[in-house]
Amino acid sequence: MKISVIVPVYNVEKYLPRCLDSIIKQSYADLEIILVDDGSSDNSGIICDEYAKMDTRIKVIHQENGGLSSARNTALDACTLGGDYISFVDSDDWLEPGFYDFIAENSSNFDILIFDYFLAYEDSKKVIYQFSEDQELDTAKCLLEMSKFNVPSFVWNKIFSKKLFEKIRFPVGRYYEDQAVMHLLIDKAEKIFYQHKALYNYYQNEKSISHSVNEKTYRDFFYVNILRGRFLKKYYPDVYEYHLSYSYSALAKLCWLYFGKSEYKKRNSRIKKLMRNRLLSNIFNPKIHYATKIKMFLCLLPVDILRLLYNKKI
Repeated sequence: MKISVIVPVYNVEKYLPRCLDSIIKQSYADLEIILVDDGSSDNSGIICDEYAKMDTRIKVIHQENGGLSSARNTALDACTLGGDYISFVDSDDWLEPGFYDFIAENSSNFDILIFDYFLAYEDSKKVIYQFSEDQELDTAKCLLEMSKFNVPSFVWNKIFSKKLFEKIRFPVGRYYEDQAVMHLLIDKAEKIFYQHKALYNYYQNEKSISHSVNEKTYRDFFYVNILRGRFLKKYYPDVYEYHLSYSYSALAKLCWLYFGKSEYKKRNSRIKKLMRNRLLSNIFNPKIHYATKIKMFLCLLPVDILRLLYNKKI
C-alpha cells in the first residue's frame, strides 16, 4: 500500500530538515512524498530540492504563495495517480518512528486512522491521548466525539483513504481549513479506527497560524463552524447540539475583541441578538455545556464590563 505524504512548506528553513528526516527515515518505505513550496522567501525551497536529490520518493512543487489550503490542494491534485492513502505532515512538525507501520497489517480495516500526538516544545513534550484504548468509531460517534473536543479536527494526526478526497478540497484563503473539511471526510468514511498511541509531534511554534490571533482568524473560525453546524443540523441533528459550543465560542471571541468599534456596531448588534435568542432557547438544555451558556451570557454584557472582566483592550 503506497502512502502519499503531503508536506506544505512556507518559510520553515529552521524546522524543515527535522520534519523531512523523520519522514524519509520511516521503516515503512512505500511512500510518495510531495513537498509544496508555497512561495517561500527563505531557503525552504532550496532545502526541498536538496532532499529530492537525496531521495527519489520526493517530488517538489514550487508555486506562488497561496496559503496552506492552496498548497495542500496542489499536492492532492498531484497525488491522484499514486498512493492508496494520504497523510498530511506540517513542515514544522515531525513524526515518531513507526508512524506508518500500522498500514502494512491493517490497511483493510479503516478509511480514516486516528493517532494520538505530542504537544512538542523546544525542550519537552506533553502527550495528548484522546481515548484510553484502541477502538473503532462509527461515523456518528466520531462526529460526536469531535464536537466534544475528544477527537481534534486536525488532518495531520490522521491517515486517510485517498478516495475520501475525490470531491473534497480545502477552502483557499481561510484559516481553520481542517475544520472546514473534517466532518465531510468523516461522513464519507465507512471505517474509522483510533490507535491509542502518540506518534506525531505537534510543534508549538509561536509564529505559526494556529497561534496567531486577529480579526480574520476569528472570522474564519466562526465561518467554518457555521458551515459544519449547518451540515450536522441537516444530517446528524443529535450531534448538532454538542457542536453549538464551537459557534458560540467564536461568537464570544468576536464580541470580546471587536464590540464597540464603529465599523462593527451593526454586525455585533446582530451577534448580540443571536446570542440572546440562543441563550433563552438553550438555557435549560442539558446538552449545552454550562461554560458555553456563560460565554453566551457574557456576550450580552456592556463592553465596559467586558473590559473589566477580561482586562483586555477592545
